[in-house]
Amino acid sequence: MKLYFTISLVLTLFISFSQVKNKIDSLENILNTTQTDTVKVNCYNSISFLLSRKDPEKSRETAKLALEYAKKINYHKGIAFAFFNEGSLFRDANQYENAFESFRNSLTYYELEHDLKGIWTVNSCIGNVFGIKGDYK
Repeated sequence: MKLYFTISLVLTLFISFSQVKNKIDSLENILNTTQTDTVKVNCYNSISFLLSRKDPEKSRETAKLALEYAKKINYHKGIAFAFFNEGSLFRDANQYENAFESFRNSLTYYELEHDLKGIWTVNSCIGNVFGIKGDYK
C-alpha cells in the first residue's frame, strides 16, 4: 500500500511539473511571435507566476521584464501583476518589507483600474504578510 501511494504521488508531481513546463513553452512561443506589447507583458507575467515555485530567480527576472515593458506602454494591469509577482517572491523569501512594498505598488495600479479581484487578492496578501510577521495592529 505504501509503495502504491508513493508511486501515485511521484506520478502526480511529474504530471504537474510537465503541465507547467508545457504552459511555459506555449507562452514563450507566443512571446516570440507576437508584436502586441500587452500580450508580451501578459506572457512575461504568466511565466513569472508559473516559475515562482520552481525557479524563483528566473521568476524574479521575468517579473522585472514584465514591469519594464508594462511601464514603457503604461499598461496598468500589467504593472500591477508584475508588482504582485514580485511581492509574492519576496514573501516566499521571507523579505516581508520588500513584499509589503511590492504589494502596495500592485494595489495602487489595481485601484487605478478599479479591478476588484486584483484589489481583493493584493489586500489578502498584505494581510498575510502582516500575519506572518505577527503584526496585528
